[in-house]
Amino acid sequence: MDQIQIKISTIIDGKITQKRKSKLISIMNGICTFSTSFHFDYISLHKTSISITISYRRSLIHSHHKQISIIQFGSVQFKNQQTFQHWTDTLSAPNRPHVHWHILEPINTINEN
Repeated sequence: MDQIQIKISTIIDGKITQKRKSKLISIMNGICTFSTSFHFDYISLHKTSISITISYRRSLIHSHHKQISIIQFGSVQFKNQQTFQHWTDTLSAPNRPHVHWHILEPINTINEN
């Protein structure tokens, strides 16, 4: 059974301040779902970034996780308009939940940019 694991880090002023790691999430019919929430101090929100790493595991027999994608967004992510817009929406209404789909880019594509 194919599975993924999601690791989330919050970064303030270049330092990791929080980390979370999901349990293994099974992929059923090519679909998996994951949700989480973080609470930030509004004052530090303007210097905060989020890094989401998605790792893949082919089966229960294999213990090795292969990183397949990284999504980074926050106050310093100007290159990708979609992630920057998500972050500015979050800043404009900090007390509302913000749900947004992000396209996963393969690791090798991310490393080339």
